[in-house]
Amino acid sequence: MAEFPNVGNHCSFETCKQLDFLSFVCDNCTKTFCLEHKFPDTHSCSLEFATSTNKKYEGVRSYNCVYDNCDKRELLPVVCEKCHLNFCLSHRHPQEHKCTKLEVKEEKCQTALHVQKILESKQSKQDGKKPKKASKTAAKVALMKMKMKATGEKGTPETEKVYILIYLPKTLSLAAKPMYFSKTWSFGRIIDFVASSVQMKNENNTGSEKKLRLFNHESGRLLPMEKTLDSLLSEEVIFSGSSVILEYVTTECSQLDNTEDYKT
Repeated sequence: MAEFPNVGNHCSFETCKQLDFLSFVCDNCTKTFCLEHKFPDTHSCSLEFATSTNKKYEGVRSYNCVYDNCDKRELLPVVCEKCHLNFCLSHRHPQEHKCTKLEVKEEKCQTALHVQKILESKQSKQDGKKPKKASKTAAKVALMKMKMKATGEKGTPETEKVYILIYLPKTLSLAAKPMYFSKTWSFGRIIDFVASSVQMKNENNTGSEKKLRLFNHESGRLLPMEKTLDSLLSEEVIFSGSSVILEYVTTECSQLDNTEDYKT
């Protein structure tokens, strides 16, 4: 193996003398050392050639890594911004030294997420809202029965028909009415058609305090007057075969409570 006697420097530490191609010069004694003896305390620096003072050096010679079983040191401090402890370059990131502050933050996030899921679950139960898949299946079952008895505007194309079970206002004491409508109709037009069909009072176009509005039977939420059947079918808010409630309410009402009181 070829040797390169003129390349690199021998370590000045008496018991070492290792040839090092990347040697280090001590700032205090100006001697050359290998990687293992580069720090003043590892080569028992005498400080006899120190430019500032000949007194015993009492400052920080290096910064130890506090990570378990790590004996690395750095010439400059490497402080974690979360736990404010000193580490080597290999363990400087919070994930690499298993930072306790990072674990606490992640644990809090997981706890908050768990609490949020519980609250959402409770709210869903309070709303009486079924999952979309369950609502869609229930609507398909109801649709088969509804088609046999449903009434609607004659001449409506079969491809446009949407079947809906209409629960009428409690004050009328009438049974729910299965009907079909064109999917292009707005809910405002549906209200007018239903009111005319059962000959009930409709004062939506007057200054009356209470108006006729449609609500989702499952969730009790208001179905916007300007929205079309087709738009809410696309959003899967309702399905062909779904049930809705027609009721007299004030214009500020957007949620109908006790929807289970409306039965066929």
